[in-house]
Parts: sequence; C-alpha cells; structure tokens
Amino acid sequence: MRYALIVFLLASCTQFPQLDATLPAENAIAPRVVPLGPILAQADRLGGQTTDFDAINADLQTRLSQLRSRAANLQGPVIPTATRNRMRRGIDTSALQ
Repeated sequence: MRYALIVFLLASCTQFPQLDATLPAENAIAPRVVPLGPILAQADRLGGQTTDFDAINADLQTRLSQLRSRAANLQGPVIPTATRNRMRRGIDTSALQ
C-alpha cells in the first residue's frame, strides 16, 4: 500500500505537455471522396458469382461432428476407474476418523 501511495504521489507531480501545438481543422487530412457508381457496378459483377452453400454446409457438418466426437471423448473421468480404486485401497483413512 505504501508503494502505491508513493507511485501515485510521484505521478501527480508530472508535468503534462501543452496542447497549444495542435493542428487546426483546415490542415487535417480528409478521406478521399470517390463516386459510388463504380463501386456498385463492381458489387453487381461479384454478386453474379454462385456459391455452393450445400458444399459449405456439408463441410461445416463434418467439422461439427468431429468436434462433438472430440468433446465426447473429454467427458470421461480424468483418472480411470481401476486406477482410482487402486488409489483408494492404498490410502489408510482410519487415522482420519
């Protein structure tokens, strides 16, 4: 806590730079304005391309089933039952009662 207070006090004594040297709005760089017609024409040309949604859906379904299979494999116990039973037999819990 003491160190945080020292850091805070030292930071509060910092000199901040003056902001008088900012650029006026007339010197700011504005984005270039382009006509919308060529952009819309390009979108129309690209819009004519066909997409095979059935192939995409089949690929996604395959990946989904693989992920679900991997998730199902992770659902089991971390320590196999035989090992867990052997560990329980190896611990004498009579002193704990």
